[in-house]
Amino acid sequence: MESVTLPDHVVSVGRRAFARITNLQTVEIPASVTSIDSTAFSDCTALTSFSVAADNQSYKSENGVLFTKDGATLVDYPAGKTDETYDVPAGVTEIAPYGFDCNRYLKNLTLPDGLTTIGTFAFYGCSGLSAMAIPEGVTQLPGFSFSGCSALATLTLPESLETIGTFEFDGCQSLRAVKLPAVKKIGHYAFGMCKGLEQITLTPALTNISEGAFSGCEALTDVYYLGTTAQWNAKTVDATANDYFLNATVHLHDDHCYEETILSTPTCTQAGTAVYTCFCGDTYTDTIPGEHNYDDGVYTVYPTETTDGEIRYTCTECGDTYTDTVPATPYQDWLYTE
Repeated sequence: MESVTLPDHVVSVGRRAFARITNLQTVEIPASVTSIDSTAFSDCTALTSFSVAADNQSYKSENGVLFTKDGATLVDYPAGKTDETYDVPAGVTEIAPYGFDCNRYLKNLTLPDGLTTIGTFAFYGCSGLSAMAIPEGVTQLPGFSFSGCSALATLTLPESLETIGTFEFDGCQSLRAVKLPAVKKIGHYAFGMCKGLEQITLTPALTNISEGAFSGCEALTDVYYLGTTAQWNAKTVDATANDYFLNATVHLHDDHCYEETILSTPTCTQAGTAVYTCFCGDTYTDTIPGEHNYDDGVYTVYPTETTDGEIRYTCTECGDTYTDTVPATPYQDWLYTE
């Protein structure tokens, strides 16, 4: 079945009504339809477009994407739509559950300001998605929303986000670093099997880390905590399946931990500058001394048992030279050490 045209008397499309029909390509929705379950077309991997009758009072389609009539909810982005870039239109406040699930073509996706709700499984299995910035206003990720986004390498979370749900980023193996600005709770297996995750930044807002939150995060080596030792010790961590997290090095805000960024590279005769930034946001700038990079030297006069020798060193960058004395060497040891 490659296309579906719903009859004019159909009012509701129920749960998983057409799910996993892998050769379904197009769907036509008549004016009579007033309710479509979020799973109705889940995992229809060949589906490229929805078409909605103009006089339907509940739904509309734009460029093949299904929305509620008022444009506030993106109901279903077809899993077989091959565009690599998509900007969710302004005015959308909700991505429905399963809204983008199993679309493997999207690489770049922009969410609009004003978005407040991301449904469960919303981006499940979007294996081409490489970056995601969730806008301010979203307070929770309910679970499984980004599970299986294996190419997701850059993740920006808002200050408004308080809860990360069960299996939320499970299998996002391309993530290297994550900062949770104000998250209070990390759910069960939220970052499970994020095998590339190396560092995570947490704040004192965090009170609970659930079972297996970082299960399988075998590369996790550093946890940066923007609070004191007392605050760190006050939070609750379920030790079950969280070995990688518990064995990581914890950098507390009691002590700064700076990372160097070179602003100007020093030369042989001129100093450079670098800025040093702590994970807590503190910064300072310092000078990098300029210095020559001399080679291992060449003998211009070899030492003997009774007379000193001389060796010349040359900078490999600018050609500057200087000479140094090689003391007289009994038994002419220099013959064996040159």
